Amino acid sequence: MRKALAIFGLLTFAFLFALFAASPVGAEESGIEVRPTGKELYVTEPGKVITTAFRIRNANLPGQDFIPRTELPPTWIAVTQDFPFTIATGASDIRMVSFLVPQGIPAGTYQVGYIVTAKSSPSLSSLYKISVAVLPVTKLAVSVVESPKYVVAGSGYTDIFAVSNESNVKQTLHLKVRSSEGLTYHLEGESLSLEIGQTRQVKIAVQTDGKIKDAFKHQVGLTLENESGVKMGPETVCAVDVIPRTASGKDESYHEIPAQLVLHGVGDQGQVGFQLELSGQGTYDEEGKKRLSFMLRGPDALPESVFGVREEYSIQLQTKDYDLMLGDGNYTLSPLTETSLYGRGLAGKLHMGGGVFGAYHMETLWVETDRQETAVFGSYSLLPNFTLGLNYLGKSGGDASGNIARDR
Repeated sequence: MRKALAIFGLLTFAFLFALFAASPVGAEESGIEVRPTGKELYVTEPGKVITTAFRIRNANLPGQDFIPRTELPPTWIAVTQDFPFTIATGASDIRMVSFLVPQGIPAGTYQVGYIVTAKSSPSLSSLYKISVAVLPVTKLAVSVVESPKYVVAGSGYTDIFAVSNESNVKQTLHLKVRSSEGLTYHLEGESLSLEIGQTRQVKIAVQTDGKIKDAFKHQVGLTLENESGVKMGPETVCAVDVIPRTASGKDESYHEIPAQLVLHGVGDQGQVGFQLELSGQGTYDEEGKKRLSFMLRGPDALPESVFGVREEYSIQLQTKDYDLMLGDGNYTLSPLTETSLYGRGLAGKLHMGGGVFGAYHMETLWVETDRQETAVFGSYSLLPNFTLGLNYLGKSGGDASGNIARDR
């Protein structure tokens, strides 16, 4: 009802505006008459093309060329071009004019003018204006920006939605949330105000129950309503798998590390190969400060196809006090000794107060000449901006052999 009243009011205003505004300017004095052949008020929605026509009459000027120009509101786009034309004395001509009302243009009444000027006497001209009433259009878009695929029971998670105002009027919206299984949630604000073309995020935090016994899919639905409580489109839903801690629903003393198993298939020129990949990462302590990551991928699929991937086997542990890496990866010492070399080996690093000590041994992969490196390093921070360190690098095989020692 409110929208219908708004449209009625806009059309009434547009009609009165067109009645007083749509008039010729300078027709009697110049001898040039410009009149529309059709309507003087057009009603449209954003994104539409309007085509109209003007009749130009040369009342008393000697036959000559005339220069037309279409006057459009800012950001409006002319579809037809204005070309000079000739009209004999007492004759008339009809010129077509098309223009695009752009998307997102605010609702309201606008004027479009058509002015014709005598080429030999630029002071002789005539202008006629028609009115275009742009109706209010409501269009909202809701999308999911971020949502986890699964969570462990007892954990919390956040769904993030993006709400965009693609209307040509400001929107004030009320947010309605549906949480399945009766899970509690927290919404940052229950209303949203959006200017034309504006996008804002809506965050919904959910807390799961750690005592559930069976896995289930939890849904969070977001619905938009206007100030009158009318739904502004369908519900947008996020679905998250909630995994119980144990089959009995009791909290046991172990930690879950998410992992995925993927089977790759590649082929090229009749050659077909398969590759199995198991990878994952996560923490394995109560504080969440000790991290384990692993990658097991094989066999090597690159010889089968250019789209294949090299085999890789690696396990990494990262903690506050030490780091360990076993298998394939990039081994680094320092910019002046070894910046980065890919290979297979073992590396460790120990953090002790202001000191860092470590070593690695590795052998290169996927090169014609194998090369081995053994490195030992240590550094100690004496002052905030002063660190003393010593590196040792031993190389063998390949095209580089020898030992390098450097202090810092």
